[in-house]
Amino acid sequence: MKNIIIIILMIASSVICFNAHSQDIQFSRLQDAILLQNPSGNMNKNNTASVLYRNLQTQDQQSYTSMAVVSSIYYNYKHSDSTVNSSYFNFNFGMTNENALKSTFKTSSAILGIGYNLALNKKGLYLGLAFQTQFNNSSINFSGQILPKQLDAFGINSAIAPTDLIYNKGAIQWLSVHTGFTLSNKKEHSYWYLGVGMRHLNKPVVAWQENTTNYTLPIAITTQVGSTYFDAQKLLGWYVFTARRASASEIILGAFAEQKLNFMKSACKFGLGYRLNDGLIPSLEIRWNTTKFGLSYDFGSFNQTSSFISKHALELGLSIGVK
Repeated sequence: MKNIIIIILMIASSVICFNAHSQDIQFSRLQDAILLQNPSGNMNKNNTASVLYRNLQTQDQQSYTSMAVVSSIYYNYKHSDSTVNSSYFNFNFGMTNENALKSTFKTSSAILGIGYNLALNKKGLYLGLAFQTQFNNSSINFSGQILPKQLDAFGINSAIAPTDLIYNKGAIQWLSVHTGFTLSNKKEHSYWYLGVGMRHLNKPVVAWQENTTNYTLPIAITTQVGSTYFDAQKLLGWYVFTARRASASEIILGAFAEQKLNFMKSACKFGLGYRLNDGLIPSLEIRWNTTKFGLSYDFGSFNQTSSFISKHALELGLSIGVK
């Protein structure tokens, strides 16, 4: 009962205290960037920090660069032994930066969140609920350039068509509120999860120009489902990720396999994802203990209905965990 009361208080305080949206930063390494999609997606009994870098090139040679640093700190107020099957807190924070078209469009943000993982039974079944606030700062400097189609697809301003000229410079700041829940179960040789993230709960209003209609950024919803099977030497898993943001949608299906190596407690993981109607995402990851370095590459097609309309994108990720 006490655990349920804690969750209810977290909901109430987040709704009352915060009012907030942005074009969401995009990464293909979903497991490393899960806190940017679902605040409850990385709630485990480890302290983790991840660094992500993505460089996206469109068919017309335009460049979009994204970077993020996210971290999660585990806190168990009842037990010092992390193996005990009990409820616990996670505190999340991070920073992101996105630079499009040689600084034509720039967005940076600071992230702060809290989550509570409620143990539903003594067999590894957990329900995680988290809230996150994100302070955003965006600036534009089109200087007569046309609005990039990628930005229009996300609904930056519904009153501006992709071929309209913009002669304005400016900057805006706003606060976003995100939430999410994840149901998960870890057993001796398997792990599965089901999560839902909801971003921009406060539907903030964005106005880039005085002569355009204010745009209310809608709630963005993401879902994550997957499972993993493992033993002492190998690991196999799959996942499905969906997202809906303004007029852009995305579905990614993926599978991966990891094999432990015979030196330095290391392992090598290969993965392949498919972004529906858009392209393939092969990936490679090397792990030493709780430190992981990953590389992925998007082979995409030009598709305005997808949240990724690039032709190619290179992505790097580094993740460090401390129990």
